[in-house]
Amino acid sequence: MKQVGKALALLLCLALLLCGCGTEAMLPEPAPETLPAEAPAPESTMEASAPPAPSAEPERPALRLWISEDEPLCDSLSALAEEYAAEAKVTLELRRFETGAELNAALTNAQPDLLLCDGRMAAELPGALPEGLPELLLDAPEGYVPLGAELPVLVLREEDRALLEGCDTLEALCDAACRYGRQMGKAFFSADSFARLFACALAQKGSPFFAMREQDLESGDYRTVYNLLAEAAFEGGLVSLEEPVLPAVLRGNLVCGICSSRDLLADGKEGLAVLPLPPMDGCEALQDLQLHGLAVLPGADAAGAADFLSWLLDGGRAADMALISGLIPAADGAWSEADGVLTGLSQAARSARFWLPEEDGGYRERGADFEESFRAALALLG
Repeated sequence: MKQVGKALALLLCLALLLCGCGTEAMLPEPAPETLPAEAPAPESTMEASAPPAPSAEPERPALRLWISEDEPLCDSLSALAEEYAAEAKVTLELRRFETGAELNAALTNAQPDLLLCDGRMAAELPGALPEGLPELLLDAPEGYVPLGAELPVLVLREEDRALLEGCDTLEALCDAACRYGRQMGKAFFSADSFARLFACALAQKGSPFFAMREQDLESGDYRTVYNLLAEAAFEGGLVSLEEPVLPAVLRGNLVCGICSSRDLLADGKEGLAVLPLPPMDGCEALQDLQLHGLAVLPGADAAGAADFLSWLLDGGRAADMALISGLIPAADGAWSEADGVLTGLSQAARSARFWLPEEDGGYRERGADFEESFRAALALLG
């Protein structure tokens, strides 16, 4: 009986294993391996920070510019300086003075970065140019950027250029005038300012010109120049005119004339040629070169001054400004090379050496009296 009961028990267990209520037998899946949980991140009490803002550019120093209203570039330069300040986002401290004397007096109490003045005033001021500027095209004092120039030149009609062949000195010009006067019975040349002609010739010889007869006659160089011109007048080749020389040249009444470069920058000068004023034989081309530009003063913001000057000299701005003001541009411009007058003026200015104040005997203050006296003498000789 015990064996029968054991057999029944085994059959019952086997039946339970095979049946499972009509489904496949499922083995239990192993429990997934668990990892220790990470500690929760502590809640931040601050909002997420924004990316750092870019650092602001350091504020540029103000550009301090002083201008004398008796300078021909005054209004044009003021307008360009304001344009630059707006474009470069620079504060412009612009001071205008009625005269150069008032500006000069103000320099005892303060100094700008840049000062608009003529070359003679700049020669008396200490200064040094910042690095990186375009090459200067005119002879100028240290620390000075010329923007425009004026000087005496020799003007003639293109068709008469052959008559000036070999007239590369004042002596040669007067000799040609003597021959022309004798052969043609007409004047060869004249000058708008004989005082200025004397001043240039004597400066080239290293002598001052006082425009005072008693003092000037003591100089052998003065007597040499006087006799050159007097002989040309005696032969009929040099005359004193009551009108400017340019109209007389245009009409053909003169072969050539000595006038200011300002007279040649207006329209309607077609057919004219311009030559440098001939120097005395054996002398360098020291001329009465009147410069107008910007002086860079000691203590100036060199970087700011250089940036403005480079901007001004770029793109023809300075050249256009000079032409508008009746000056020969000191910087290259976009004018046509076919403009023979402007090309001749530029060449004359670039070949001239700047005339320093200490070489001036003071003729500017007394030149009018000398002019009247010398013209009267020429009239007697002719």
